[in-house]
Amino acid sequence: MDLARVETRVDDAVARFGVTGNGVLVAVMDRGIDWANNDFRNPDGTTRIKYIFDLTDNTGANDPNNPYGSGTIYTEDDINSALTGGPPLAARDAIGHGTTSAGLACGNGQNSFNAQYRGVAPNASII
Repeated sequence: MDLARVETRVDDAVARFGVTGNGVLVAVMDRGIDWANNDFRNPDGTTRIKYIFDLTDNTGANDPNNPYGSGTIYTEDDINSALTGGPPLAARDAIGHGTTSAGLACGNGQNSFNAQYRGVAPNASII
């Protein structure tokens, strides 16, 4: 990961075009995400994740805000509430693959010194 941004010339694009993912919504379809991970948070500690659609948990299948009739949809408000001591989310990433995929795409590097290990679009929002 320490060479990924160099090899892909992401830092060159950032320097040349000033792109950071700000205003971009990245959708990651994988096996889950560690929604409490610092790499997916804003500087104030709130989440950058707009929604999690957890298809491994059908407890929210009949929720009126779930048009799909399966899975559970967690909103940004649900995630922020869980981050500040509210009800925890059942959503998880059992093996870390989804978290890694999301981190490569849009982790902001808050888990590493000087944000050395950050994704391609560190200011992007995530679903």
